[in-house]
Amino acid sequence: MAELLAREWHFRLLLAACLLLMPLARMWWNRNLARPESLVALRRNRWDLIQLVLGGNLILVGVLAYIVWYDWVEFARLPLPTWMRLPGIGLAGVASVLLWWGDVTLGENISFTVEVRAGQRLVREGPYRFVRHPIYLGALLFFLGLGWMTGNAISLFLMVGGWSVIMSGRIPREEKLLLERFGEDYRTYQTQTGCLIPRLSWASLNGHLPSSAPSTGKVSNKGEPGGAPSNECPSRSGQGVPVTEPGDGLSRSETLAQPTRLS
Repeated sequence: MAELLAREWHFRLLLAACLLLMPLARMWWNRNLARPESLVALRRNRWDLIQLVLGGNLILVGVLAYIVWYDWVEFARLPLPTWMRLPGIGLAGVASVLLWWGDVTLGENISFTVEVRAGQRLVREGPYRFVRHPIYLGALLFFLGLGWMTGNAISLFLMVGGWSVIMSGRIPREEKLLLERFGEDYRTYQTQTGCLIPRLSWASLNGHLPSSAPSTGKVSNKGEPGGAPSNECPSRSGQGVPVTEPGDGLSRSETLAQPTRLS
């Protein structure tokens, strides 16, 4: 037993279980993901697919580095006692709840790609009251928590780095697509709601988000009147292609045929 604990098999097996159970759980929640039109759109968006493959492989290497190549990367072990690594498990658990909440809020409209279909309206329900991309945030917290749990700098860097590779171009393209589709409504939503970090207010806590607001001043390259706040996602001009969102490799549309909450 002492040998198993010394070589951290308890943490290594826990990491393997988390990385196995989370994708299976999301696949179960989102059993409609493999719609033919979504798969066609994913193949059409080659750059998104390349980023997903590259980032996913980085995450996989980070996981294998700790589980399989433990002795090779032991030099990167962080000087953290066991009790300081346990909060990482809690963070991954919170992230799992956020991923589930985002999936449930989107319901039948979740997909591999961000698709703007007829009749869709902007979602501001559930976790979308607090951040515009809760599934992206949930994925980041999930990998950050697991990396923290490993106590290994290489595994942490590769898992969070893989997420960054996937999201670095996807979030700006998605923001541009949603601005083109929803115009002033989405621009107002940007000013009221943070991209990945909540911009809390009494209105957001109570779900009071108006559907539109007048715009004054010029629109910056981030799609906001007079410039974007410090909590904004980056924007990339000249790109209007549909965008995919992975979460942990399973994607969804940030829009949904669901009434905007107005109260």
